Amino acid sequence: LPVGRAIAEWEPISTVVVGIPLGEAMGQPGVMSYYASLITASLKYVDVAVLHSAQDERNVQLFLKRLERGGMSNEALSRIRFIKSLSGGFWTRDTGPLFGLNPQGGLVVFDNIYRPLIEELDAWDRAPVDIQSPDLQNDIEGFEVFRKSNRNAEVVPIYVTKFIRQNYQILSDIVRPPLHLQGGDYITDGQGSFYISEDTLLENGGSIREVEEVFRDYYGGKQLLVLNALPGNAAKHLDLLVKLVDENTVLVANSQSQPAISSPYNRRLATEMEGIRRANESYLKSKRPHLKIVGVPMLPVVEEDIEFVKRRLRFQLFATICDEIGVSYLKYHRLGKDDPQRSLVHKRVLGHAANVLGRPIDLLVDEDLDSLTRLYFDEDLNTLIDTNVDTSTIYRSYLNSLFILNSRGESAWLLPRYKPRGKETLEEIGAIEKEVERIYQSVSPGAAIHWIDSDIMAEKLGAIHCTTFTIPYLKDIKGDS
Repeated sequence: LPVGRAIAEWEPISTVVVGIPLGEAMGQPGVMSYYASLITASLKYVDVAVLHSAQDERNVQLFLKRLERGGMSNEALSRIRFIKSLSGGFWTRDTGPLFGLNPQGGLVVFDNIYRPLIEELDAWDRAPVDIQSPDLQNDIEGFEVFRKSNRNAEVVPIYVTKFIRQNYQILSDIVRPPLHLQGGDYITDGQGSFYISEDTLLENGGSIREVEEVFRDYYGGKQLLVLNALPGNAAKHLDLLVKLVDENTVLVANSQSQPAISSPYNRRLATEMEGIRRANESYLKSKRPHLKIVGVPMLPVVEEDIEFVKRRLRFQLFATICDEIGVSYLKYHRLGKDDPQRSLVHKRVLGHAANVLGRPIDLLVDEDLDSLTRLYFDEDLNTLIDTNVDTSTIYRSYLNSLFILNSRGESAWLLPRYKPRGKETLEEIGAIEKEVERIYQSVSPGAAIHWIDSDIMAEKLGAIHCTTFTIPYLKDIKGDS
């Protein structure tokens, strides 16, 4: 369909949409506190819509009751609406729609594909598959659950379009580009320039020419820019790394120096991060020479706790010994904690390890753990800890933020706040926050600043931008598209 232009994030909005798995959120005080703060700050400027799954409908009233107990006024509560969909996870930015205008000024909803090909192809490896089992029915069911989950996430834009039609009486064209694109890896200036990461390019086959054609034909694109994403086991999305705040200004994350206790792996990540920053800035200067590039501090990568690393080594040893004595670790893992078979397997594993070492062992004792890692992994415990590669890379980015501009001209930034980790101090974090505030206020004069405690979401590999998307201010948008 003809598209006039895409809508940029700094344009006026009517609603902040927040994706919340309600039952899960209410079961975790830190997560509930995050969402309460996020909703409270947003309601100062615009309405809020909570996107949730149909299964969570029973939790809607309880969620509102929790907000009321937390001090939210009845007036504020009355401005919270709900969008029931088939999917209601944390990362609604990725599954939600993108917006644009057709040549006549009518609303266009971009409904991208949300089916990561690489993830689907890799689903068998990531599922708890027992390759020794002659009965694959459980594994097939697990794979189907994975695929169904992806399909449910794909229909979120349709439900949002219905919400807009019902609440704002705005009809819209739905455009379905043949492109797997997650919203956290999408940036536009609203004038025909679009930014994605190398990872999105890879997930769509790797041909920049073909992806450029899709943006031209479906988004009204004029230029596609492809940047490098963050290294490590992290979300490969640009919203952790760069932020376009207007047509002429881009914020870029500058990683802070790692503390002296950093592991070799995290020091390597910091080096790679700096290389990626330099490469991205060089690329932007060559492709968009008019852009003003502003560096924003980024806190060091969060390191895994040593005790967590030891616990993972115990699991790996246990699984290795299970294999050695002919016991299915996957079947053991699926047993309930009170199942007598689980206790029997545990005794067999420890008994076998004791026979191998010639003495009783306790996996909770470092000396015994060291002896077993030397025997089975050919390395001592300290070396394995020192060379550990974190299972997930937690980035604490101040660019994973949300800009709000309402119809009255009031504006605000919702910024993620992080607590000190390791040897970091409140004074150091406070100084960095002051610098972050100064930068945001310099690029958005007059905008209010609201800090939202986001450590709990960073541990899940996201923050404010990841958990939200915005619906444009629709008063001036034609409804006869």
